[in-house]
Amino acid sequence: MFFFLSKIFDLFLSPLTWSIGLCLFSFLFFAKRKIKTAQLACLLAFLILYGFSIYPVANFLAKGLEEPNLTTFNPTIPYDVAIVLVGMVEEDVTLQFAQIAFNDGVERFLTAYNLLRSGQTKLVLFSGTSARHYPWESESRLLGHQLEQWGIPGNRILVEEKSRNTLESAQFLKSIVQERGWKKCLLITSSYHMQRALNCFQKVGIEVDTLSVDFRSSNQPISFKHWLPRTKWLLMSTESLHEYGGRYVYRFLSFSS
Repeated sequence: MFFFLSKIFDLFLSPLTWSIGLCLFSFLFFAKRKIKTAQLACLLAFLILYGFSIYPVANFLAKGLEEPNLTTFNPTIPYDVAIVLVGMVEEDVTLQFAQIAFNDGVERFLTAYNLLRSGQTKLVLFSGTSARHYPWESESRLLGHQLEQWGIPGNRILVEEKSRNTLESAQFLKSIVQERGWKKCLLITSSYHMQRALNCFQKVGIEVDTLSVDFRSSNQPISFKHWLPRTKWLLMSTESLHEYGGRYVYRFLSFSS
């Protein structure tokens, strides 16, 4: 039930959804000859869509999630395992073309690959599965096969393919960590997602070092071009709002510390 509700929550925590909803209300008000109310709804729809589609707003939202940098990775010690939370594969494209297609979260995967090659981690554990039921392997297993194609031995790659969200990843991995006796674990995920992930792992009693990747925000000076709306800024704003919502929901339901 929680998983289903979280997906519904994501749908409505979107500036585009808000704007479309206001436009629909505007049509209804116009049909009822409430012209001023209809105009106000249209104006609000425009302001919301424009506001969340510009760099200053998108960057502000992302920066609030990424600061402070929670990385505690120690490059001088070898880790027993690097735990990588999935969510870096475009499912529909992968299914259609029968080859793995990455999204912006690919840095999680590349970072794990580099750590394996350098010997800074003995093993990698991909945690998570597809949110949908596809007739192909879980995302975790797909990523494991990709590492093998790049020369990483299969005995250094582990997968957990039951979890559907951050909370379930922490819960499922607790028993794996305890059974294997791992003492030095490294958690790898996108910087904007690290706080919630770390809280969930701490809540179930898994002690980890952290390595934040896939940073979105920056300190570049704002220029004229940054006030022009772009779909990439709208996407960045939407993903940030989803993460803020996820943090508050998890905190409210006491899933994270």
